[in-house]
This record gives sequence, C-alpha cells and structure tokens, in this order.
Amino acid sequence: MMHTNTLDTQPHNKNLFYNIRIKYWVVPVIFLLFPQPILSAQLDVAINEVAWMGTIASTNDEWIELKNNTNQEIDLTDWTIEARDGSPKIILSGTVPANGYYLLERGDDDLAISDITANQTYSRALGNNGEELLLKDASGATIDSLLFSLFWPSGDNETKSSMERINSLTNSTETNWATNNKIIINGLDSKNNKINGTPGRLNSAIETITPPNLPEKNPQATTTEPLPPIDSPEPEKTQQIDYSKIIINELMPNAPKEWVELLNTDDADISLADWQLKDNANNSKKFGEEDVILSDNLFVINFDKSILNNDGDKLSLITPDGQIL
Repeated sequence: MMHTNTLDTQPHNKNLFYNIRIKYWVVPVIFLLFPQPILSAQLDVAINEVAWMGTIASTNDEWIELKNNTNQEIDLTDWTIEARDGSPKIILSGTVPANGYYLLERGDDDLAISDITANQTYSRALGNNGEELLLKDASGATIDSLLFSLFWPSGDNETKSSMERINSLTNSTETNWATNNKIIINGLDSKNNKINGTPGRLNSAIETITPPNLPEKNPQATTTEPLPPIDSPEPEKTQQIDYSKIIINELMPNAPKEWVELLNTDDADISLADWQLKDNANNSKKFGEEDVILSDNLFVINFDKSILNNDGDKLSLITPDGQIL
C-alpha cells in the first residue's frame, strides 16, 4: 500500500498572517503613543542681530537676537548657541513665536535693554574681534552659524550700533550683514540711552522677502513685516510771526498797471503763503508758497487790471488766521 506524505501548511500560514497583521498594527500604535519630535531645518531659526559691542551705557551689556523664519512656534528647549572656542555656550529654553524674535541679554539683571524683557540671559562675553557662533537644535544639528573668527563684518564699536542680518533666510556671509542705520531703532539701555539697534523688531537693514515655507494663499504670508516705530525728530516749530512788522508801505491806484508795496521791518524772512490783499469791493489777491518778503525788504504786488478806486479805497492785508492788518 502506497503511503502519501502530506504537508499541512495551514497553521503555519495562519501564524504568518497574524504575525504580519500584528507588525503592521504595531507601527502606527508606536507613533501614536510616542509622537516623534518635529525636526528643524537649516535657517528655520537664524541669528538675526548681534550687539557684540554692548551699549552706550556699558560695553558689558551685549545682546543677541534670534529670528523665527517659519509660521509656527518653535520650542528652543535644549538648543544651544555656542562658540567654537567654548565661550560663550548658552543653553536655551522657552519658545520663539511664529515669525517672531527671541532676545538674549548678557547679565543676570536683564537690564542690558532696560525696557524690553529678555527671553533669556547669559554671562560670558563675545569677543570684540569676532567669533564663530553655532546655533544648534536639541539633537545637536547646526541650524545656523556665524563664522567670523577674525573680525565682525558689521557693527560699530564707537557708536555702539548693532550688527544686523540683511536676509535671515540666506547664509551668514559677510555681505549679508550691515550696521544699524541709527534711524530705525528700538529700546533703551540701562541708562536710558537709545539703543542703536532693533531688538525684538524688524532690522533697519532688512530686505523685503517672502519666507518660502509660507503658502501664497495664506493671508498671513505677506511679503513685508510691519515696520517698527521710528524715533522721529521733533517737528520743526511753527514760525512765530509778528504781524505788526508787515506794513503796506506804498500803493499806485492810478496808473496803467496798479501796484501795492509791502515792507517787512522784521530781521527774519516772512512767508506770505495763504495771505490775502482785499479792497472794499472785495477784489482780492491771494499769495502762494513762492511769495516771501525778505528781512528788512520790500515786496511789490502788481495787478493785471485796475481794481483800486481812484477816488478812495480801503485796502486790507489779511493773515492766514484771519487777522486784518
């Protein structure tokens, strides 16, 4: 009798089926239970401004600004800013808001910039002759770097003007840095002098840029950022005019061309803009910006037609605020 050997593969196949099914279920469960951290790309955060020279109040009051180039908040916990020579080495904490700034001030008292609260303080000084600074994320990956070991490409030690990045989305080359222009500025130092820099604000040297990671249809993806408040010079004082110094000195009512002569007895030039000359019949001559009586000088008004009454008339010089001379 012939015996046929048979192989029952069903249990084996069944176990294989369950094994495969379990493996494919385990992977997503692991990711759900243990979500992976969002990794930062290069220049998601950039070193945006460096006051390596300190402030007018103190050369010790250095500060550094980081810029978030993305439209989402970034956690800086365990990130570092470190010099290649080992000092300074700053371990960061907290977050930097979307498209926002993160300010570091040297000194425990947070007074390097007295009217702006720092996100973090640090103690070791930057070298005045340059540094190689690396910004690293929590994994140790380098996100940005400033490789200026021999000199700082910008910033002014005399005026204590900060070194500003022109475009925070491109690499830190010498030509991508500029000195603050001392017009667009922000903040006060520990002695209430104005900071020649823009801590926490748009740099004075900024280029108009569109972050590449922002979708065009996103209403927040604008090509510009709001300009910071500018410390404008005090408006010029309005000229105080002594109207008694302007005299109707002479007139000619009976001639082919009539004219009136004014005299300025003041030692300052006087503008006649918006002044008027009127007679009893309400004929008038209005003066423009170009009409100025020089100090201690005469000003002649010629009329294109006869408007003055030869038998007598009343002539009034009226100031812009309605005073009649």
